[in-house]
Amino acid sequence: MTIFGYLFLYIIIISFSIFYTDIFHKKIEKTILLSFISIALSMYLFGIIGYLQIGVITISILSIALLIFTILKNIKKGTLKALEEKTITTGGIFFTIVFFVFIIVTLRRELTNWDQFSYWSIATKDMFYSNQILVSIQNFIQYPPIPTVLQYFFMKIIGEYSQGIEIFTIWIFSISFLLPLFEKTNGKKIANIMISLIILCVPAIFQMLIFYESSYPDALLGIIIGELSYLYFREKDSKYKFISIALTMALLTLTKPTGVIIAIILWFTFALFEILTKRNLKQKLKEIIFSKEAKILYITLLIIVLTYASWMLYRKIVDTKTEYTIGEILR
Repeated sequence: MTIFGYLFLYIIIISFSIFYTDIFHKKIEKTILLSFISIALSMYLFGIIGYLQIGVITISILSIALLIFTILKNIKKGTLKALEEKTITTGGIFFTIVFFVFIIVTLRRELTNWDQFSYWSIATKDMFYSNQILVSIQNFIQYPPIPTVLQYFFMKIIGEYSQGIEIFTIWIFSISFLLPLFEKTNGKKIANIMISLIILCVPAIFQMLIFYESSYPDALLGIIIGELSYLYFREKDSKYKFISIALTMALLTLTKPTGVIIAIILWFTFALFEILTKRNLKQKLKEIIFSKEAKILYITLLIIVLTYASWMLYRKIVDTKTEYTIGEILR
């Protein structure tokens, strides 16, 4: 049953990725990340309204529906071959290999790091069995729920709670941020091999964060910062760039308490870059304020604020309900 769960999980991720590949006309190595982020943020939205289980079912059905829609659409347009070329790529093959290798090396694995017992594994296990965010641990540390909701989704699809699935989730999620590097290889074998090694080694650089020995999201924060910087300064496709940055900023805000601070610092960095660049081009202040880039930054900032506010509001509601319940018990 477990292996079929992993296989179905793979199909869900790839289904969303193929849909995004068709929408943005990008190779799949640049859309797998959007697949993960979409699942994580969707699960967060279902979680704060109290329907985590329904979220799992909805996302699963939607992924298959989008895959069928995308295939039928391309058959009708006669572009199925072009879609296939964007899907079966070096980056896509690398992801597939790593996905199943990670399954093997994390299967039934147990974690022994201290924070697994003080928060991370407790939070995930609590969510898995209660199907709610912040229940029995709500009086202790209250970290934002990503990547816990993503781990929850993985476990529900696979069909069991396991610390091995916790670490598998963090590993494969983090790797997805680095897959766009394959875009720069131009199909050269040596370059592909080098990029593959770099992707596997980069997370290990964060030695103090013990990436390959835990399910901590600390190294993930660093990877997200790198991805956002790469997107902003290197990505040329404005549509893909805006949507990717907006979704990733929301994700960053919900990853750890420091996530919102990092998101705001990055936002100010991008804003300062735009101001200095446009001033060098002799643009007036009014032109800078109402430029296309400025409008995108305004929307991105709004997304950060609303995402953070939604989490603070949810925490307040949960705390109020808990205080009322305890009061009733005491009375």
